[in-house]
Amino acid sequence: MPPSSAPDATPENPVETVYENRWFAVRRRAPYHWIEQAHSGAVLLLQRADQTIALVRHYRVAADAALWEFPRGGAQAGEALADCAVREGHEETGYTVDRGTLRFLGSIYPDAGLIATHVEAYTARTTTLRLRAQQRARNPDAVERAAIQSLMWVPPDHLAALIRQGEIRDGFTLATWALWSATRAQR
Repeated sequence: MPPSSAPDATPENPVETVYENRWFAVRRRAPYHWIEQAHSGAVLLLQRADQTIALVRHYRVAADAALWEFPRGGAQAGEALADCAVREGHEETGYTVDRGTLRFLGSIYPDAGLIATHVEAYTARTTTLRLRAQQRARNPDAVERAAIQSLMWVPPDHLAALIRQGEIRDGFTLATWALWSATRAQR
């Protein structure tokens, strides 16, 4: 991961790498610090034909909580973010994503004051096919699947109520919901 090129980085105030591993790096340009992830990612608002939307309950170590969220994850090396959205939707729900319905909603910077990475938000519909558990177990991301505790399908108005009640607190899900709601309002 090469250090960021920042407009005000100079020989007197260079960008330094404070810490780095295969997932992220902590950069410093005095007096600021920020995090750069190794790969950007994607989030997917996935709907079935009956208009219900997929939510997965996913244990997140940093929050030390199981959160309801839309399927999402980091891109694999060389993977397009649209392909990442399709793969994550499939891995986390077990449903096949209809690529013909995939639509880009926008880019999200999760915390532009701390994290330099962006995530692309998409929406798509599922096919009616769901993989059997033994097929999903062959998934190369089986460790990630273990963190997903459950899947539920909710109508848009119920999802909005869950947001109002504070049941949905994941920032990517909230931002994707806002992008999706804004595009729906334009139709």
